[in-house]
Amino acid sequence: MLERLISLLETALQEPSSLPEIADEYQQLVWNTDSISSNSSIEDAFRELAYDLDYFEPDLKIRRTEGSYHDQGWAIREIQVTLEKIRALGHTPIRTP
Repeated sequence: MLERLISLLETALQEPSSLPEIADEYQQLVWNTDSISSNSSIEDAFRELAYDLDYFEPDLKIRRTEGSYHDQGWAIREIQVTLEKIRALGHTPIRTP
């Protein structure tokens, strides 16, 4: 499961246009999995990102009417930060662009 989640995040960084679909799949995997990692800090990082991605909205019209939503650039930065946290916690390999 851990490798699948990392793969999704890496794909989102490489193919930002696929981010809406990847974010949905990522969130479903995280929310439907009881245990992602034996390392609770890694688990927390993945779950925090899943929550944060609730605030990603690709549609500019919706973002304009609802100030709590963010654009693709924000989501990409959140993904990068999460992958960096996971790397710092000792999980490798992670291939980021």
